[in-house]
Amino acid sequence: MVNKMNYKMIRKLLNDSSHPIKEDIHKYQSIAGREDPLPLQTPEIRGLLKEMNDKGKQEMAIHLSISFFHNHKKKFPDLLFQKEMSQMLLQAAKDKNQKRKLITAIVYEVADLLEKEDTDSLDAFLKELEPLTNRWGLYHTYWALYFHPARETNTDLWNSQLELFRSRLVQMSAWAVEASAVKEKLPSPSDLNTAREQKLKNKMDDLVVKLKESERSKQLLRKELDQRDKLWVQQQLKLEQAELIQQQLETKWQKDKEQWQKAANTIKKHDLFWKQLQKDWEEEKNSLLEQLHNTGKTLNKSEKSLIQKDKELSVLKRKIYEIESRPKNSKESVKRLLSGLYENMDEINHKLKESLNKSELRAKLKRILDLMELLEKYLDDLDSAEAPPEPLPMKMDQITESEQHKPDVEQGYNGIFYRRDHGGYISLENGEVFNITESMVYHHQLQHEAEVLCKPKLKDGTTHYDIELLFQGDDLYSPIRQFNGYVSLGAHHVWYCVDMNHSDRRYPIHHKDVEIQKPTDGAPCTFNVAENSEIARLIRLYPVNYVLPLETKPASSGQNTVMDASYVPKKEKPEPFLEGYKIVIIGGQRKWFESVVIETGAELTHENGASPERVYPDLKSSQALFLLITATSHRASWGSIEVAKQNQIPYFVIQGSKSNLRKLLWDNREQIKQRI
Repeated sequence: MVNKMNYKMIRKLLNDSSHPIKEDIHKYQSIAGREDPLPLQTPEIRGLLKEMNDKGKQEMAIHLSISFFHNHKKKFPDLLFQKEMSQMLLQAAKDKNQKRKLITAIVYEVADLLEKEDTDSLDAFLKELEPLTNRWGLYHTYWALYFHPARETNTDLWNSQLELFRSRLVQMSAWAVEASAVKEKLPSPSDLNTAREQKLKNKMDDLVVKLKESERSKQLLRKELDQRDKLWVQQQLKLEQAELIQQQLETKWQKDKEQWQKAANTIKKHDLFWKQLQKDWEEEKNSLLEQLHNTGKTLNKSEKSLIQKDKELSVLKRKIYEIESRPKNSKESVKRLLSGLYENMDEINHKLKESLNKSELRAKLKRILDLMELLEKYLDDLDSAEAPPEPLPMKMDQITESEQHKPDVEQGYNGIFYRRDHGGYISLENGEVFNITESMVYHHQLQHEAEVLCKPKLKDGTTHYDIELLFQGDDLYSPIRQFNGYVSLGAHHVWYCVDMNHSDRRYPIHHKDVEIQKPTDGAPCTFNVAENSEIARLIRLYPVNYVLPLETKPASSGQNTVMDASYVPKKEKPEPFLEGYKIVIIGGQRKWFESVVIETGAELTHENGASPERVYPDLKSSQALFLLITATSHRASWGSIEVAKQNQIPYFVIQGSKSNLRKLLWDNREQIKQRI
């Protein structure tokens, strides 16, 4: 069957007298031939014949070659037509050709209903069943559904709807039988005696027909109303879903708009920030170039001054040599020279108050004082040479062990420095603990756990200590972090220190620093922040126009560490990575290195350098040798190195700090492990 049936062409071919149906019937064999194996639906055909108008009956009679005389001025002979059609039905039940002619005539009759239908329009056709029934009649609608083009493509839906329609036709047939029974009960016209009774009977017939029609209309209207209610509910649900989707889309659009606005503002801020940062970099670059130029000039001046001072020192040394070469009256000559130097000192002190170049005068004073010290020592040596000889000291083996280890107060006490957010404290080996200021920490360049020598001095009834750095510590393992930044005045007159590399790191300044140092808004500064604290302690405050370096790296000598561009939290000590290995250290004191070596899990053998032969057996079985050459003799260093070379033991030189020892152990761990 074709996808879309051209029913107008069928009608044209059937009506056109110049193209009789017998000549073109072969074009529609697929339509009529489809019904060959199926039984003839006689009741449905008779119902269609009753619904047809006179024009349709006339056209069907012509198509089926039924010949009878019909005067168009008179009423159509319906009884004769029905009789001829009954004969046609009997013939069609037996003869396939007659059956095909009949089916073709039925298709022609319902062609107007199927004119716009195709294989995909069955759903739309089913929705229009009631309007089509009201307009064309039940049987016309039935046969239109029966010959619908979607019959072969959507078979399940077509069969179900066709069965429903047939049940409806059966019900209507039952009503017709009931109406006939009622009609039969009425008295026949022959039994009526008067015209009044005949009139009454006709009126009753009309009422019965109207009643049936009203019942049918009522059912049809009720069914149509139910369908409309269902459609209305479906449309309402779809409308609510559409409104909900619209609200969701509007909400999403609003959120996207806000996010886009935030992103645009952020990009704008970043652009402004980078432009300002670029400008600051350019200014800092120019400032650094200018400082570099000034430093070069100052360096040239210092070199010239140094050459001049070297010449002066050579002259002074030559004078001293001349004085020392005089065998007679040398003592009086030295005293005269000392007197002249004192007078020279007075002149320099007088100039120092008014001169702008004070550093050169102070350096000259220092050289004069050094020379005076040498001369006074020379006089003391002359006096001692003239004095009677002193008794010889006791031998070393006569000194008891307790006296050998008795601390010498004049030599001072060993101690360990510990960092605080402002300054720190030193714990001495005698149990005494005292605080030191941040300025002293900066002056001595002390780092966390640095080993120091403290020499006590009594001044105005109070004991003071001169601090000497013995072995540098490591600020990376301290609970304090140091930053470069600037001062910012916030809301409610609260002062903050801001990290120069991360402006979101803002720390309130301690109230003591605000009261004492009196910072100004925008002033560069260096500040400390303790671990697990949000309070900043001002270390150094610079002028507003001072340019801080972007990054300061700790020097190998152990200078204070300033945090670089990215914040690094307190460094955790690593897991032991040299367990089962032996490390030998020559020079210094054992306690300087013990904590660092214990971190690695290695065994420590130490010798201060006085008797290096004592550790040679342990050195031969060790895996690495470390030397602190600044705190041991050349004999101990070279002797230990020779033993290490003979036994193919790697050796390393400690650069005066715990951080350097840690780095050496970590960087060379694989080389040390190869000695097992």
